Amino acid sequence: MRPAVAPSALLGVALALAPALAHAAPPPRVAVRLDAAFGEAESARLRGAIEAEVRDVATVVSTTEGPTIVVLVEKSGQGITLSFADARGTVVGKPRSLSGDDEVVASSTGAVVRAHVVAATSERAEAPSPVEPALAPSARTSEAPTPRDEAPRPAAPHLAPGTFRVGAYYTGTTYAPELPWQSGVRLEGSVRATRVVYVGAGYALSPGVTLSGAGVDVGVTRHAPYAFVGLESTGASLALGVDVGVGLDVAVRKTTSTREGLTATASSTFASPVLALRAHGRLRSAGNGLALDVGPTFEAAPGGRSLVVADTAPVEILGANSARLRIDVGGTFDGF
Repeated sequence: MRPAVAPSALLGVALALAPALAHAAPPPRVAVRLDAAFGEAESARLRGAIEAEVRDVATVVSTTEGPTIVVLVEKSGQGITLSFADARGTVVGKPRSLSGDDEVVASSTGAVVRAHVVAATSERAEAPSPVEPALAPSARTSEAPTPRDEAPRPAAPHLAPGTFRVGAYYTGTTYAPELPWQSGVRLEGSVRATRVVYVGAGYALSPGVTLSGAGVDVGVTRHAPYAFVGLESTGASLALGVDVGVGLDVAVRKTTSTREGLTATASSTFASPVLALRAHGRLRSAGNGLALDVGPTFEAAPGGRSLVVADTAPVEILGANSARLRIDVGGTFDGF
């Protein structure tokens, strides 16, 4: 027969283990942040590999509130760049670059994250606990208010070189004294050459507007192909930028009616060069690559041709401005 264990002995063991259990550290929290440039399948593969590796050493969470190890995975050429940050978005240590086959990159990412979590947990466990000074029996103690965790700052979007952007805009221009504001649409695409430099091209269309004067009605339609290069900050919610563009202002003019005694000339097309300096204020939507873009622009358009009616005395009914103001308002998407 096995000897009975006295209840007092069990109580003694429980009292001895209580301090250790009370100070046992909870498993670390890990939040994964993936670059918006990743596709759905690639994101699922990377996230799954990370969660599988750290499942037994950490708790994977979707929020960065409280003590958290934040894993930042960015797309970089044919591979990824892996870095770690705390809940406030401060990067810890040096980023690591991983490249190769998709499966190899995913498994390597999981292994690196696990090693970082284990190392961080060990450092926390080995740190000595502060010794609290003993208080005199007559001393009164009061609990200090618990500090409130500050909301984590959103991490700046890391748009890797080679990321494509498409944009669609309303565009309005002070085209001519006789046509003080001409509206149209603008479509453009660009590619990020570096983290802050982008190059692109676009096309603008200002639909036909009819001008009347000196007994004639003339329709004017404008087309504007162009190319540009620019710089842009990588702010998390607001990105500021500026670009310089060169292009053509192609005006198509067609006489639609004339009064008696005048003869309509054939339709004409005239192209003149345009140089544009555009500023940007881009308000980003968190995590999905969409942004609202506002771009005030100055245009220099030398060589614009006037539209003249040759009557008893020549009458100018359209004289294009050589210096113009323009505004572009629309949306963009990054991530192709």
